Amino acid sequence: MIPSPLPANISDKDNFLSRRIRLFSWVLMASWTLLITVSWFWVYQAERQQISSQIVHVIFLLYGLGITGVGACKLSGSARAQKLIEFEMQQQALHLEDEIAERKAAQANLEELNHTLVTRINLAVTDLRRKDQALIQQGRLAAMGEMVKNIAHQWRQPLNNIGLIIQNLQFSYNAGTLTREEMEQDVSNAMGVIMHMSRTIDDFRSFFREDKQIGSFNISETVHKALEFVSSSLSSHDILVELDDDKNVTVIGYQNEYVQVLLNILSNAYETCIERKVTTPRIHIRLADENGRSVVYIRDNCGGIAEDIMPKIFDPYFTTRAPDRGTGIGLYMSKVIIEQNMGGSLTSRNSENGAEFRIEV
Repeated sequence: MIPSPLPANISDKDNFLSRRIRLFSWVLMASWTLLITVSWFWVYQAERQQISSQIVHVIFLLYGLGITGVGACKLSGSARAQKLIEFEMQQQALHLEDEIAERKAAQANLEELNHTLVTRINLAVTDLRRKDQALIQQGRLAAMGEMVKNIAHQWRQPLNNIGLIIQNLQFSYNAGTLTREEMEQDVSNAMGVIMHMSRTIDDFRSFFREDKQIGSFNISETVHKALEFVSSSLSSHDILVELDDDKNVTVIGYQNEYVQVLLNILSNAYETCIERKVTTPRIHIRLADENGRSVVYIRDNCGGIAEDIMPKIFDPYFTTRAPDRGTGIGLYMSKVIIEQNMGGSLTSRNSENGAEFRIEV
């Protein structure tokens, strides 16, 4: 705020005040002069006829007039200066009031902006979490096809065994050599195979059940569970799995989601080996405890990842496969599970003969 100019009426008032002061000064000067004249006339009765006494009288008279004039001028200047000071203080007070009002308004606007930003951030975070959960669910549905294929692999051999048992019973019965003990043994073997198939279904069903509570689980058991899901697919393509196990490594998190991450990485590894027709494909898994954190290394010998796409492999919907063979959300979903849901880290690099993924929780 710029102080307003001095009002015109203040100059008129000061002129009027100055005239009054000058009139008062002249009256005072005249009275004082008359007093000095009388006093000197009384004191110097004997010498009033003398010229020297008159000169002294005139000198004192002029001195008194000078003193009175100077006092009047100073009094007039002091009054105007006082008015100017009061006016400037008033303008400064108004300026400070305006600044205070502006700062209060700015503070109110800032608080409103902060509140709006917090609301927007919360909404954005909620929306991102909802999208991530949707992607995780989409990844689960995409993995369901793989699970069905794995179930088919897991069931093919047991069904073949059951068929052989039934054929053996029929052959023995037709030959008349079927004994009670042989029949009970074959029935027991068939029921054992059926129970194994039932457990396989339970394992796959529990995998698709969403974890509601965080808990502690053993990494070795979790890795073995993931390998059981894909063992038939790996063995059908002669992919050797090497495991450096550590049965004492545990972690706190969501076990089913962790299994899903392992399955995504293992599936990428053996599909790459199949696509590139590696002569002796291998997947090496190593479990370790590093600085109180569980670490799982998964390395293959399938040629690695091209350097130009390495920074993109964890991006959503990024894939190098045909649309009917990949959705591009497996690794992205895995990174979300490990880093956001479990507070760990998922990284990748190229090793000597292939790619290596590192899971730390």
